[in-house]
Amino acid sequence: MSQRLPNFLTVIYLGVDCAPRCYRTRAEVRAALRLFFKMLGTDGIVPLKMPPVPAAIVAEIEEFDCHLVDARGLAASTRAVRIRHLQDFLIDRFGTGSIMVKRLTPPDVVSFMTRYTAGWAPGSIKAAGTSLRSYFMFKSIRGERTKSLIAALPRVAQWRHSRLPQGLSADEIESTPWCL
Repeated sequence: MSQRLPNFLTVIYLGVDCAPRCYRTRAEVRAALRLFFKMLGTDGIVPLKMPPVPAAIVAEIEEFDCHLVDARGLAASTRAVRIRHLQDFLIDRFGTGSIMVKRLTPPDVVSFMTRYTAGWAPGSIKAAGTSLRSYFMFKSIRGERTKSLIAALPRVAQWRHSRLPQGLSADEIESTPWCL
């Protein structure tokens, strides 16, 4: 067995000091596990096998990726994230069948997003929603009716840049109509 396995577990995973309120959910450990399994595959311990993606989904993703490059001008890293979320959505909703967006309903979108993003941080949920919103807008340009699907996607608040006022100044207190 490779020496990297004990190093991975000790240094990367077990050696990380978390804050007292830190917790590790499935979503938080996912990136580390991907690296772990990739390492196992490169060492020949576990074969690297990804389930085959159906041809209809591959074709849909290629068409969407061309749109992201040509019409939207997105960077490769942004496209990779959007494509990963979209692929997971399409596999979940259509499996090996043909892709028929007109058969999707808002509850389908809500159900997927609820299951798919369970335990995720708000920023990650927002990224998944943005990915699907981008895809539905793409399909809208192609003539599909997707307004209700877009409306079903969660709007995730990001409040870190907002803050409550510290308090009212003396002038603000005097100008406030207290009869309300």
